Amino acid sequence: MTSTAQSRSSAPTLSAPVETGLLRAHELRQQGRHEQSILCLEDLLRIYPRHGKIWYGLSLSHRLAGNYDDSISFCDQILAVQPGNIAALGGRVDTALRLNRLSQALEYMSAACDAAPDHLPFQLRRCGLLRQAGQIARAQDLAVELHQRQPDLPGLQAELAFIAQADGRPFDCLAACSAALAQTPGDARLVLEKINALTALRRYSEALAQAEAFLAATPDHPAIQLRRGCLLYQLGRAQESIRFLSALAQQQPHNAHILLNLARAYRHGQQHVASLAILDRLLAQDPQHCGALQEKLETLHLAGHAEELSRLVQELADHWAVAVQSAQRLAFGRLLCRGLAHLADDQAGELLRRNRDRLVTLGTELSVDLIWPIYRRADLMGHGPQFDALARALMDKDKIGLSTARAILQASYRAGIPHWHRIGLHVSDRVPAIDRARVLMDLAALSGLPAKALALRHKSPARAGADAGLQIAMLLRQQGRSRVAARYLGLVWRHNPDDPTVLREYISSLCGAGLGARAKQVLAAATLRQPEMSPNWRRVIAQGWAELDHLSRATDLWAEGDAAMIPHADWYVANALSRTEAKALNPLRQRLWQDNSRRHLAPSIQGFLLAEAVQLGVPALDATETTLHAMAVVARWTEGPERNPAPYSRPVPHSIVQFWSQGTPPPQVAGAVTSWQGAAGFAHQLFDRDAAKDFLLERLGADWLRAFGRAGSATEESDFFRLCHLGLLGGIYADCDDWLTGDAAQLVCGPSCLTVFREPTGAVGNNLIVAPPRHPAILWAAICAKRALEERHNETIWGKTGPGLLTRAVAWHIQKAAASGNAPSLRILPRWQLGRIVQFHSPLSYKSSKSYWNRQDVAGALNGLAAHLPPV
Repeated sequence: MTSTAQSRSSAPTLSAPVETGLLRAHELRQQGRHEQSILCLEDLLRIYPRHGKIWYGLSLSHRLAGNYDDSISFCDQILAVQPGNIAALGGRVDTALRLNRLSQALEYMSAACDAAPDHLPFQLRRCGLLRQAGQIARAQDLAVELHQRQPDLPGLQAELAFIAQADGRPFDCLAACSAALAQTPGDARLVLEKINALTALRRYSEALAQAEAFLAATPDHPAIQLRRGCLLYQLGRAQESIRFLSALAQQQPHNAHILLNLARAYRHGQQHVASLAILDRLLAQDPQHCGALQEKLETLHLAGHAEELSRLVQELADHWAVAVQSAQRLAFGRLLCRGLAHLADDQAGELLRRNRDRLVTLGTELSVDLIWPIYRRADLMGHGPQFDALARALMDKDKIGLSTARAILQASYRAGIPHWHRIGLHVSDRVPAIDRARVLMDLAALSGLPAKALALRHKSPARAGADAGLQIAMLLRQQGRSRVAARYLGLVWRHNPDDPTVLREYISSLCGAGLGARAKQVLAAATLRQPEMSPNWRRVIAQGWAELDHLSRATDLWAEGDAAMIPHADWYVANALSRTEAKALNPLRQRLWQDNSRRHLAPSIQGFLLAEAVQLGVPALDATETTLHAMAVVARWTEGPERNPAPYSRPVPHSIVQFWSQGTPPPQVAGAVTSWQGAAGFAHQLFDRDAAKDFLLERLGADWLRAFGRAGSATEESDFFRLCHLGLLGGIYADCDDWLTGDAAQLVCGPSCLTVFREPTGAVGNNLIVAPPRHPAILWAAICAKRALEERHNETIWGKTGPGLLTRAVAWHIQKAAASGNAPSLRILPRWQLGRIVQFHSPLSYKSSKSYWNRQDVAGALNGLAAHLPPV
């Protein structure tokens, strides 16, 4: 016989006076008259001193009256007599939770499970307490065991959902929520959890549908109402969100949660003044409201209020310096870290130096997602050794989030740390088990092993999630499988139709695979999906039209948005400048000083000349002098009436030439080169540096070899050599990271002429050039490149020997032909059409390393990470 059965058999039978007294005590508790309830039960206890139900009634009444020690004491008395009493075992847990003593509640719960091992609701409740205590793995194991014992245990599916959400497994949470709601439809907590899971997966439309379906039956549920308002602005429907949340704020004018989200809605709607006004109102009531402070940091940053942002971050640093309580210090430390990420380098550097001692002491308290950006910023500014303690704290952490782990690995690789692979293995061991494969995929991809990386992928696009889907598509492109990548991203977009990043990559992949018609269909559907056009959505749609070579349409669409967004699209700035729109100049300058990732497009000597000419109203410079003016010439010719190219006197040879400076290409490049070597009917030559030198000396002479020797990088060598080789012999030049995915014969079909492809920036790309021998535009470009190298022109690689130079050469050829009344021997095609035959700009890992030609944004040493690796 179990202890529970024994306790039941030994419990005295309820007499009429006891039953009446217990009922009266219950009614008093219901009325909130807990002290009277206690007096009633004490009178009853004098007559029946050993009656367990009276003791439990007293325990319950004392708990409700706030007499927690007395409540636990009565439960203990019951358990001394009846060790398996379910009510008393659970009562101690309830009282400990009232006291916010989670660890004590867990102890009582463990004792309850030992005393009543067959009482499964206790085991289920223990799952919840373990989850609340952060012991997710133990909670999960216990829940799985319970599911094996009794799959239909009430509340079990709900607990599985809560555990999955706490463990960062939104797909599992979603499945468990659906199962739990099938048992208890309309459960608000489960509906909210399902909405949160869908939101975590960025499936905002589905989440909104869940919220609206619930509100149709229960229209006044505050938490679901608030979630609906948030989902509206997350879907880009900012104005609708503002109207909805404003109505809620009128009903509850002092509800900080509603006001904070209304401020966010205004920010999403680019109404920064209104957003800041609400935040200031919240902060006037509570100057230390962390949510409002964090939102204000973000809004000031997006609004471009640099001085006010700097003052706020300084105020946070001052508050942090005088904070006494550890929780307060930690809260201000977190806010300071977030604020530092938004400051300009000079302001951030000053704050880092001033607060260095306090920041490094926070390393053990802050989460990795805050420590990493601060250490990274300090290292980039040359202060890495002074913040070595943060590097140690990073490497000592037992748990690292997926996004931070991937960022640490990729930054280590880009910085060229010798032990980057060990750092990757180290951080992969510290991410949640469900995410570990994602870091290992990165590790394999950076090692030039995309096939190995793909073998680790989740096989279902629906279960992979948006970020994993993007990672898989990139790996497919590394293998030259651009059409497969496009189809895969189509599936990912179907499951994530509200994610602008997925939409952007899907359109880009369609263009990269030459599927322009499908890309236009997707753009049309996406435009209808979000008519209000949030800034991110507008950016993606405009970028899509730019990739489809509709540059004027893209530029006009982008210009309709908020002016603060202009600097975030270099193709827009370039086209606006080429159309002599001076309003783009200052945003361009501002962006390029802040963002080094596009330094090859930065204003050089010729760029500043053009900028000043535009702003002063000086007549445009010649196309041979400025790339931006050359782009305008190319745009006018390309967008004009269709012209047939004038056939050149000599045919394009069926030969393919490529250049790789270091001899045999690495495995991640070799596959792409092999695709060209197998082109039927074409001769193929791969030159390295020595072979290129021999060619130049033999065919062109010592002065051309001398110019080649003055190239500052392998990229300049490649740029110069392709112009020389094509200028002499013609044929097809293809970069070694471009895959031949179609029939190379299609590149040379039609009349013999120079064939080039226009990039979304409006410039002419030089990664693939088709030319007959001695074409004047190629010869002009080769001679200009030679002079630039010989005279060591202070110009970017892009402008001196690369696409900028080729654009000027093409513009020169157009103008020269027009002056003579002839059509140029030229065909300029949109880059997306090249995707039908060639996969261009493959995302190979070496391009993210410090040695790649346009990675001027890669800086820092990150020596602290390697220094604090545990010994092998």
